[in-house]
Amino acid sequence: MAVAAPRSTSIAAIASTRARTSRVASALAAAVLGGCGSGSGSDSGATSAPAAPARPELSAGSANTSSCENLRVSSDVRSALQRTHEQLRSRSGVTHDDGPIAKGSLYYGRCGSTHYAIASFSKAIADQPEKFRMPAGRPWVDEGDGFESGCGDARKPIPRALVRLWRLCPTDGLPESPTPQDPGKSAPESASASAGRCMAGALRAVSSGGQGAAGTQFASLRFELRGAGRCTLRGFPGVTLLDAGRRLSTDVRRFSAGRMRPVVIDARHPAHFDLSYRVTGQSERPCRTRVTDLRIIPPDDRIALAVRLRPKPLTLCLESVRVGAVRATSALAGS
Repeated sequence: MAVAAPRSTSIAAIASTRARTSRVASALAAAVLGGCGSGSGSDSGATSAPAAPARPELSAGSANTSSCENLRVSSDVRSALQRTHEQLRSRSGVTHDDGPIAKGSLYYGRCGSTHYAIASFSKAIADQPEKFRMPAGRPWVDEGDGFESGCGDARKPIPRALVRLWRLCPTDGLPESPTPQDPGKSAPESASASAGRCMAGALRAVSSGGQGAAGTQFASLRFELRGAGRCTLRGFPGVTLLDAGRRLSTDVRRFSAGRMRPVVIDARHPAHFDLSYRVTGQSERPCRTRVTDLRIIPPDDRIALAVRLRPKPLTLCLESVRVGAVRATSALAGS
């Protein structure tokens, strides 16, 4: 026959078990706290795990390349940007119709949880393209223009990493490691394949007078590099004519003045090009279309640079305007 253990012995055993359980729980709690970086470790000598590094949050206008990605433009995105731009102009009391987004001008991407885009509008008379931003859970915001002034601070709030993914101004439009120029040769003659294509953000367009005779005139213009380094231009610029902000409806055609060659430019060697135009019509009567400003798109680019004509506006026959290819020399095509 079994003999029951004294009640005091059972109570003591239970108390001992609870004490051991309490010590184990305390050790585990200390280890957890140490692993989170909130304590120095447990009393039992266990080593705490290092805290996981916090993932930095992205703010508008700053991002690293790995956090950004280029995105495909859907019809919904295009419609939303068009609507956002029209709403901004309506609130601002602007009555001019900027038209639809120009084909091939829309870039779209994401950095972190914020989406960004730029787009140019087909009938816009102000500087283009327009910048857009859409924070997570919020509608699109039209941030205004800015890229026409270069891809430095003017690109904000669009992150530089995303602009580089779009290849609009990688390394601010210049090659990473420009090859030193041979001092015995001019810039065009010592051109190297390492001089990458010039991006609009790295350039400025400048009007530099003109000349002509017998009814045909030439306006001389040039592309200058904003900073150090060098890059290459080849082909014909795109040109839009304006009169005091009013876009003139014209298709500026091209004229050829010899073989088209790549032009390497740097801080001392700009690229030159001309506009040709007539000042009298077929009846020999003077034409009266006035042009005060130009929007110039560098060859193989999509972003326009603003130019004020110097020393005074042009008066010309609208349908006669032609643009020549870029060249290394400043001599006018017609001289």
